Amino acid sequence: MAIQYFGPGDHPAGWTGWRVVVPAGNKRNYQAYFSDKPEAGWKLEDWLKRQELRAQIYDYSRQCRALLRQYRNIIRFNDRRTPAIYGVGASGIRLYAHARQRALGGWVFGFQVTQFPNLHPLRIVIGPQSYSEAWTMAVAAWAKHHGVRPQDAQNLLRRQPDPKRFKELRRYLNEHKGKDIPVEALRPVFAEQRQSLEHQKAQKALQSDSLEHELASLYTQLSKDIERQKATN
Repeated sequence: MAIQYFGPGDHPAGWTGWRVVVPAGNKRNYQAYFSDKPEAGWKLEDWLKRQELRAQIYDYSRQCRALLRQYRNIIRFNDRRTPAIYGVGASGIRLYAHARQRALGGWVFGFQVTQFPNLHPLRIVIGPQSYSEAWTMAVAAWAKHHGVRPQDAQNLLRRQPDPKRFKELRRYLNEHKGKDIPVEALRPVFAEQRQSLEHQKAQKALQSDSLEHELASLYTQLSKDIERQKATN
């Protein structure tokens, strides 16, 4: 109970009044004491009402502060129980890797969203959807489940992890967890990146072809102008 009243004989030190204790996270508490012994010039009844009200105000304000701290931790930091190799800079969402017999290389990669209380985590695999689509789906599910504001969800969406993070995760699992994940298992992770690079190359090739065409046309036109000039002379 956040607010507790200690009457005569309740507190080991003989103190009487209201004690307020509110969890602040990281095994810390907000704590305050409000004595029921009136100061000079106060009627007992008025003092008791004042102190009880002060205790309630302190309780509500510290609960709000604790909730704000908890929310900021969700949107800014990895869960302390999540190994850093899996973290994406927010709590309740992380990288995911799991053995699957029929998958390419026997493994799948993606993103995992924690769902409370006592619900199985949501796992979004890269492959059935592209890398960026999987990330967008994961962030949307994370924001909905944890009550994240749209602007904070957009901020995390823009911080999409580099696909190389899964390359590092594969190495970590192989070297430190005794797994044997082949390189080919990462092909779905890098598929979108490969397509983007191929598109960029194609665009450069088209631009190069267009430039060569313009130069050829200019050369032809100049040749014709030179021949006309010779004919007039």
